[in-house]
Amino acid sequence: MLKRLFDAISAAASSQLFWYASLPFLARVYDAHEFGRYGQFVTYASIFALLTGVRADLAVLTSAESDVRLARGAFLKVAVLIAALLLVMVAPLSFIGSSGSMLMGVCALVSGFLAARFLADGAALIRVDDYRSLRGTALTRSAAQSLAQCAGFMFGIVGLVGGKVLGDALGLMSRERALRAGGHGLEYSAKHLNFSTEEIRVIKQNANAYKYSFPQTLLNSVSQHLPILVLPMTMPLAWIGQYTLAFSVAVGPIGLIASPIRQMLIARFSTLRIEGTDSYACSRSVARRWAASLGAIAIALALPLYMFGEQGIRIIFGNGWSEAASLVSLLWLWAGTGLALAPSHALLLAFDGNKLHLKLEAVQFVGRVLAILAGAACMEGSIVVVPYILWSAVTNVLIATFLLWRRDVAVLSR
Repeated sequence: MLKRLFDAISAAASSQLFWYASLPFLARVYDAHEFGRYGQFVTYASIFALLTGVRADLAVLTSAESDVRLARGAFLKVAVLIAALLLVMVAPLSFIGSSGSMLMGVCALVSGFLAARFLADGAALIRVDDYRSLRGTALTRSAAQSLAQCAGFMFGIVGLVGGKVLGDALGLMSRERALRAGGHGLEYSAKHLNFSTEEIRVIKQNANAYKYSFPQTLLNSVSQHLPILVLPMTMPLAWIGQYTLAFSVAVGPIGLIASPIRQMLIARFSTLRIEGTDSYACSRSVARRWAASLGAIAIALALPLYMFGEQGIRIIFGNGWSEAASLVSLLWLWAGTGLALAPSHALLLAFDGNKLHLKLEAVQFVGRVLAILAGAACMEGSIVVVPYILWSAVTNVLIATFLLWRRDVAVLSR
């Protein structure tokens, strides 16, 4: 299990390896205003990725082995239909805003669609234990994005956006090629958008992904990006750029670690559940150990960050990112508690806790909205995000405690 975890984390890290390596250069050739616009683009692209992906990755991970190919094909058709609908909705931006706004919206939609398919194909590679291809395709995506963004710095925001879309496209192409070349029997060629009886069956089997997991993930994505979505109304775009860099440094790497851990634990807990006897107690015990270990890691990493973080950010990215340096320490409080929460989320998803997961996410979302609005109304400068970050960190701890110390599995399905 640990080898698979290492393979999954290394694959996830590979997807952003070159981008993080190039970030010090990018921070010097692009200004904070351009980073602010790019932060908005990435936020919209991540939301579009969820809307078009509709948790296809979860469907691939949880479907029976014989249905993985069908799940890929069925959810690809769903993604194309949703993307076409969203394109019709985005196009009118040219009439209510500038042509640049429409182009940015279309590029965000394309990037989101490509990222959603990249994630779903990654789940298929995980199902067949092809972690070598998982890492290789992730490196291809990261390298293409980083090189294009570095080379396109003279074009400003166009270089950042164009590099992101190019990386997503080349990454998906390489992952599709890896699935075909691997001989896993997962190839799917859709000549039309009509759904077969078998595809409809697979979609129905994953109905919970539509009802609970999909809206929960969408709420989570929107609430994580609330500062970028809301604060441009009161804060300059250059400050949004400072926040974007700080978020990339503090929260981004934690997500790369937490996501594979969550996927691995979902698979582990699902296996225990199928085996039967006292599966929930065993899974809860495993989740507790993982939460304790991840919490200890977060605390250990926090000590040098709080001692040398601000100085390190200024040295690596330059003195022009002083506000980002102060934001990194604040954001780590939220990121560290989020890492420790990953085993609890895995426990919920493995034991049909999608409904409860959605309720908990809704509570966090409402609290985050109120917190960010209160900060924007009553505070100035970087401290506008303090209520938002504190609420996120405290609720992460409370939710993890609630889930890991409940003895009755029935509480998860409420």
